[in-house]
Amino acid sequence: MKNISKELIIKLLIAIVICSGCAFQTNQSQHYEEIPSMLNILTNKAQIAVEEGIFDAGGEQAVLEYIKNKNQNILNWFNERKYEVKIDAITNIAVVLVCDH
Repeated sequence: MKNISKELIIKLLIAIVICSGCAFQTNQSQHYEEIPSMLNILTNKAQIAVEEGIFDAGGEQAVLEYIKNKNQNILNWFNERKYEVKIDAITNIAVVLVCDH
């Protein structure tokens, strides 16, 4: 029971970070409906990197390099649209935050 509540707390924290990370951004001119599919791919690659221990070995920069080596188009898509990508990990779960400038 203790593990379930700890896992629930971690998942809630991740959800809060994801939902509130860009809440104070005021530029609404972007077309946000394009993001979900690319964000899904980015998050999946980041999760694989975290599971393989890449985040533990080199942090965010190592994960970004891993993603770039796997498929450079993923990060290019976000860079072309001037989105800032931040990656972190909580235990073995990747947390991806995307904000516009």
